Amino acid sequence: MRTPLIRRPSDAPAQMLFRGMSFIEVMISVLISSIIVAGLQGTIFLALNSMPDSTGVASTALRVSQTADRLAAELQTAVFITERSATVIGFVVPDRDGD
Repeated sequence: MRTPLIRRPSDAPAQMLFRGMSFIEVMISVLISSIIVAGLQGTIFLALNSMPDSTGVASTALRVSQTADRLAAELQTAVFITERSATVIGFVVPDRDGD
């Protein structure tokens, strides 16, 4: 009779079939997982803080530019200017909604 080269699970003792992880192995895997999660959390935190917020210099400059564009568009349609000084401008635009 020849000896089989491959062992089948039915050939192994019952203890070897139902062997699980020990407590130490579980604790080590939890420790490694928590280190990986902490590293990912740090990476996400840095990525979120590097994004520009709405109070930065660029967003303020954009809002000023948009306001200046709206004022220039209003002045182009002005019928006449009622008041003009270094800090104040008053002008009349044509009726746009027909009331």
